Amino acid sequence: MSFFSKLLLNDAYGVRAATGIAYIRIVFGCWWLYEVTLGKFWKLGSLSSGPNPKWVGPRAGEEIINHIHKTIEGGIWWWYEWFLLHCVEPYAATWATIIIITQLMIGSAMILGLLTRIALTGAIVMLAAINMIGSVSTSPIMIGGHWFLLFIHSGLYFGLDAYLLNRFPSSQLLRQVINLGNPHFSYRMRAGIASLGALIALWLIMQVTRLPDNLIRYVSIDMAVWLSLIAVGFLRSLKTNFSLLETGAGLLRMYTGYKMLWFVITNPHKKDLATLPGCLPEDALALLFNKSAASHVHVMQPVIQVLFEPYAEFWSTMFGLLQVGAAVMLITGWQPRLALRIATVVLCMYVILGFTRYAPFLLGYCLGLLCIDAGHTMGISGLLSPAAHSGKRPTPATVSGSYILLFIAILMLIIACIAGVHPNGYDTHVGGTVSSALAILTGCLFLVSWLGQKAATVRIA
Repeated sequence: MSFFSKLLLNDAYGVRAATGIAYIRIVFGCWWLYEVTLGKFWKLGSLSSGPNPKWVGPRAGEEIINHIHKTIEGGIWWWYEWFLLHCVEPYAATWATIIIITQLMIGSAMILGLLTRIALTGAIVMLAAINMIGSVSTSPIMIGGHWFLLFIHSGLYFGLDAYLLNRFPSSQLLRQVINLGNPHFSYRMRAGIASLGALIALWLIMQVTRLPDNLIRYVSIDMAVWLSLIAVGFLRSLKTNFSLLETGAGLLRMYTGYKMLWFVITNPHKKDLATLPGCLPEDALALLFNKSAASHVHVMQPVIQVLFEPYAEFWSTMFGLLQVGAAVMLITGWQPRLALRIATVVLCMYVILGFTRYAPFLLGYCLGLLCIDAGHTMGISGLLSPAAHSGKRPTPATVSGSYILLFIAILMLIIACIAGVHPNGYDTHVGGTVSSALAILTGCLFLVSWLGQKAATVRIA
């Protein structure tokens, strides 16, 4: 077996689906590294900025303590407040070091596809902990994809997990470590997990009406949604014709639509670029266009000032219709391929215009799901015409198309270096942030497309 064929252990879903699974894993591994260096809650910083003094050095842990106090003042569950005050705050400096090391290890493991189930388990625990502290930004968006990658065993798709299992097929210890014990869920266990997830989700929804109007209310809703989707997944696994990829991709599609709709409902008056602009008021969107143009790359400044800022009312309506329409289609599973294409175009426009805090994460999901091209049975279209979605797969991207992606990624990287990428530069250094986000998205797409071409060539030979 060649090196490239050993990187793919499971090709039951086809090479194209494998590239989509690998894309979501690799691109989110890159986002983990981006968050620890240049994201909103950056720690290590860039070469020019140096490390964040609130995370590294004598003041390490200061950011954690500030966030704990802010969260407690806004309201939080009593048991989690006790945990934060007695187990986290006194050892904030140690926790700061643990968090930085963990984020680096998770990002690296996901990119390489090495011990991915262990890395994803740690990532889900960390994201859930961050979510419960009142974070309603990136952590709830990322957690949906991490559950998908965990259950689908994404390291078996163009990852070092697959290579090691192919290289040492007789090593039971290696197989147990990589598969995280390869847990087997009996029929009763799956039914029990589905019931428990549904009950906890129902309890969280019932508690929402009793919670104050703060971030914890939104956290409860997010947790209820992804617990409900997990319950649906385990419930669907009780069927005899259960497909893990179809179910996982369908649930991730629904979660992507939910998060697109979430921004329309909960962020009507955002005053910074950390949002999705669909249905924003005209004056708020015009202000955001102006803020984006002020620090965007020079070629984009007149485009935004001439074509977008004066027509903020039109773009608010247009973005709202497309964002809500795509979200509803993704949730209900009506014409899912069309919905993913619409969402991809809209989210790509958001990224180019400077809305780079959340749009790149959702865009990564949409691009990966388009490559996977599965999950159609989990929706209205699959129920109405199940035969129309069986056996049809689009033609994989050509080699020439792959190198176009490489050219775009290199170009965006050069622009990012010229414009300058700064930690938490979402509002102040839009040009560099946009270019770096596009470089990550297109670069990862080139990588998995190239690996897919290599694997397909080996199988044909």
